Amino acid sequence: MPCSVCPEDSARLEYPEGGQTMRRDSPMDLYLAGFRLHCIAEAKSPRTVIWYEHKLRIFRDYLRRQFQVDDPAQITADHIRAFLVHMRDEVHLGELNPHRHPQRELLSPHTVRGYFRAVRAFFTWLMSEEYIEKDPCARIHRPKAPQNVVPTFDEEQIRRLLAVPDRRRRNGFRDRTILLLLLDTGMRLSELTGLRIGDLHLEDGYVRVRGKGAKERLVPRGSKVRKALWQYIIRYRPEPKHPGIEAVFLNHDGTPMKPEGVYRMVVNRGRQASITGVRCSPHTFRHTFAVAFLRNGGDVFTLQRILGHTSLVVTRMYCNLNDNDIQAQHRQCGPVDRLGLG
Repeated sequence: MPCSVCPEDSARLEYPEGGQTMRRDSPMDLYLAGFRLHCIAEAKSPRTVIWYEHKLRIFRDYLRRQFQVDDPAQITADHIRAFLVHMRDEVHLGELNPHRHPQRELLSPHTVRGYFRAVRAFFTWLMSEEYIEKDPCARIHRPKAPQNVVPTFDEEQIRRLLAVPDRRRRNGFRDRTILLLLLDTGMRLSELTGLRIGDLHLEDGYVRVRGKGAKERLVPRGSKVRKALWQYIIRYRPEPKHPGIEAVFLNHDGTPMKPEGVYRMVVNRGRQASITGVRCSPHTFRHTFAVAFLRNGGDVFTLQRILGHTSLVVTRMYCNLNDNDIQAQHRQCGPVDRLGLG
């Protein structure tokens, strides 16, 4: 069955990255355009759409270069396996990103798994629309990736990080408030930069966030974070550049902070605090919150709701405890010692 994207329209369809106009005679590009429209219609976030496009474009280019294949109906399981082996054994970190310098390290198993996820989603859509008769991903096992314990900040590192911003200055107070909010809620970077003034609910003890898939949830926050947010809004938040700007965290010129700006700020603050042994990023705050929540007696089901995960499996990836944590939990909960047996 032909793709519903009309050939006459194909010359007008473009990918956002690189501005590459699709070829009129390319079935692969037409189907990729159809998959993009499907993702948009399913209310996938712009970042997710770009994520799929980036990975599927690399898959498309590999098939053209290596096998001269440009039609999804001709793609076999062996083509996909060859692509995954190529990504695992031959592609180096940063090589596919024009904004980064290639490094010696190969792609991580988790990154290779991400490429397979994108390819599998594409063929799942093709099958559901009956554009192909056989799914080449059906008999391919998901690439293995180790379940490593993600390093998190320790208490000393957190104190050093929070001591770096100068609270007497506008940006310093803003940055410290952001760090406190990330640590106390575990929210995603995109959720933090998407916060609006009306989402703070300072009197009610929670923050309203918009997570993946445009899903809203209420995230609790503590009294100290409430105080920091209140002081920031009242005393330190710049005047918005335009009346319609409702973003909580603003640059000095009154424009909303973007995710990349917050990311750079966290990295720079980590460098100023001489943080080593752990990646200083907003996502590390998310992992640190998850582990601290469990260490302090929280349960994994509540944690799942706070983090906004639809699957408990994903939550468990965020809260792998180290050996010392496991031993401490056993000392507290082990039945033999608690009952005085033996």
